[in-house]
Amino acid sequence: MTLQGFSGLRKALIVVCFVMSFGVLNANAAASAVDSLLSVVPETQETLSSQPDTLFTRNAEESVRVFFRFDNAVVRTDYLDNAESFSKIDSLVVNDFLGEDGKVTVASFSSPEGNYEYNRNLSIRRAEAMGKWLSGHYPVLNGRIELNPGIEAWDDLRAAVETDTRISEPSRTRMLEIMDGDINPDAMEASLRKVAEYRSLYGDWFRRFRYAEVTFHGRSNENACCDSVCIGELVDDTINKIEVDTVSTFEILYATNKSDVRKDFKDNAEVLDELSEVLATDDEIHVIRITGAASPEASTAINERKACSRAESLRKWILERRPDLADRLTLLSAGEAWEDFRDAVVADSNIDDDFRSKVLAIIDSKDSQDKKEASLKALKEYKDIYERYFPGLRYGRVEIISKRYISSSKPYVDTLPVKPEIDTIPVKPQIDTIPELPDTTATDTTVTGESIYVLEPIFAASTNALYDVLATPNFAIEVPVGKKISAYAEYTFPWWLSPKNDWAYEMLKWDIGARYWLGADNTVLEDAFRGHFVGIDLSAGYYDFEPRHKGYQGEFQIASLEYGYAWKFSDRWRLDAVIGAGWLGTHYRYYEADPTDRHLIYQHHGETSYFGPTKLGVTFKYIFTTKKEVKR
Repeated sequence: MTLQGFSGLRKALIVVCFVMSFGVLNANAAASAVDSLLSVVPETQETLSSQPDTLFTRNAEESVRVFFRFDNAVVRTDYLDNAESFSKIDSLVVNDFLGEDGKVTVASFSSPEGNYEYNRNLSIRRAEAMGKWLSGHYPVLNGRIELNPGIEAWDDLRAAVETDTRISEPSRTRMLEIMDGDINPDAMEASLRKVAEYRSLYGDWFRRFRYAEVTFHGRSNENACCDSVCIGELVDDTINKIEVDTVSTFEILYATNKSDVRKDFKDNAEVLDELSEVLATDDEIHVIRITGAASPEASTAINERKACSRAESLRKWILERRPDLADRLTLLSAGEAWEDFRDAVVADSNIDDDFRSKVLAIIDSKDSQDKKEASLKALKEYKDIYERYFPGLRYGRVEIISKRYISSSKPYVDTLPVKPEIDTIPVKPQIDTIPELPDTTATDTTVTGESIYVLEPIFAASTNALYDVLATPNFAIEVPVGKKISAYAEYTFPWWLSPKNDWAYEMLKWDIGARYWLGADNTVLEDAFRGHFVGIDLSAGYYDFEPRHKGYQGEFQIASLEYGYAWKFSDRWRLDAVIGAGWLGTHYRYYEADPTDRHLIYQHHGETSYFGPTKLGVTFKYIFTTKKEVKR
């Protein structure tokens, strides 16, 4: 096989091996051999130049959890850690973490208590609510959101049982045995509740099991040289095996959230002029190592992206002046420059020891970088930290190493110049704002995919148990009109007459009304017709009340306002308590019966009206549904 048959990576490996094998020769011979070998790899330049403009790209994910209240699918910022979660979501969108091809997935869960099927639908509602909120607040995400509702968060529960130090080992063993058993989820949860320590702790656990996990699948950056440009990486690796005579280092600074090379920013003009001169005069450049860095005031993923974007901007700037160096560039990301930050704090003679110790304790902790950042922001001195140190951490560094080799038997000693003193020009921190959230529950999804079906209420049938106890048969139908409003019609029909005609209790009454539900969503079965409501009721009818041989007949009208509360005690059953007050008017006729009670003898008539209580009810309600197709 000829050398031309090898890939660019294999050619680079041959170059490295060849250079290393010349360790016993003089420097000029080694350099000459390398140049000769490179000259027979004509497609190297073409291979590298065909790479995409952005060299620092790889699939990356950032996940955020948004928590929900018990038995609720309303997106809120004021619950648990949601304020921080929405801040991170806003930062990911604003900083274009997704790029052109990224997407967002929403997985949702409920805590394991309650009916399994009910929890399935509750998880679907939470995913839909989160998806609608995202697309509503960030139109750029429309068409890029996938809903993947789960059911019950058993994995989270298992992790809690395995790690919670408050649980005794016998109880832990018993709970894990139950979860590993071959029983359905409802039976599993019922068995767990028999364990005393589970009952005492599940409240602490479960409030964090009711969540939607929003994952941004974006294009982030590798905190190392790019896999698609291996020549630079391998040639750079040879630096660790030889001693270098000439290393020139240049460093420019970037504005907050910026990645463009600006000659008019800070002292960049002087540095860029010196770099231009070296590029123009040095014909023996072996490799250029470009490193980008960011200050730690945003999420780790975003800062890695910024760091690599800064290195990329310097790469383009250099290639505009020396396109022949394309195969000698190595791009690196320092990500969040915590080491530089630490060095600056240690070297700063203008701070007291207590302040220094406090900041170093955070930097040296084993927490994640995002958690360290949160700890810094919690300090009252954070503004001073931000203005004193962070501007100097937003840098791009260029290290130019020339081809001057001596024996590789001597180890390479990194003699790079010390990083220049940090510029402490104050920079006002940018403050991101979180859009205010609507207090609504979503019922439609903005994405397409696999179809699933949810149950949607079409009407509810009910009867007033208090009327039934008083021998007053009644029946009502209530229909949802959107999420918050329902309309109903009620028919009351006691029609009792004694066999001897000596007493009568007869009434026909028709009601129509409308209700506004303060917290419910009547388009979703699990949330329909529940909670507080207010309404208006209009009714009319006629009556014949004869307690014993005499009585009243007449017609009536009622207009009243009502208030009530509905309890949910299963998916479809509700129990309402309602009271009404308003106006009642009637036109009546008084009569007495003859001795046989067969004929009613009219005596007189009149009209009367009344203001006060007009309605009292304890109502049992059953909800009828239809299947609604939802795209996952």
